[in-house]
Amino acid sequence: MSTFVSVGNLKKPFVRLLRAVSDNAGLLPGPVLVQHGHTPFDDPNCEAVPFLGMDEFRQRMSDASLVVLHGGAGSIITALQAGRRPVVMARRAGLGEHVDDHQLELVRELGAAGRILVADDSESLRAMVSEALSAPGESRSPASARRTLLDELVGADLADWDAKLKERR
Repeated sequence: MSTFVSVGNLKKPFVRLLRAVSDNAGLLPGPVLVQHGHTPFDDPNCEAVPFLGMDEFRQRMSDASLVVLHGGAGSIITALQAGRRPVVMARRAGLGEHVDDHQLELVRELGAAGRILVADDSESLRAMVSEALSAPGESRSPASARRTLLDELVGADLADWDAKLKERR
């Protein structure tokens, strides 16, 4: 068992997620690898790297029994393609973590759809980690997870398009 954590590559700090990981490091399956990007991070319970190449990023995510991410679309899609149901904390503009709240909007939608587990602070991260570990991973293969995600995205776009056409009639 292991944990993979990523804050992405945005130059704005994401201390809130890294503090929540440190607060809960004892609950996370080890070893814990934290890709901390531009945010300084040092915790004796975690291995810390600023960045990973894309191949290693995908491999670490596929190998991890628990994935904890920032709310970046690319990171979330990579987790879903790997058959993982990640614990996700959105970066928030009001806290200086991003330029706007698009991650918050994405995370809310995917959380409501049951695709991800949503955390906002140390306490909710603890609860979501517990939930993730009690029902580990997705049962689908990465290929079927990728296909299902594509079907959902295309289906949602087509449903929106169909509704707009009906409104115009």
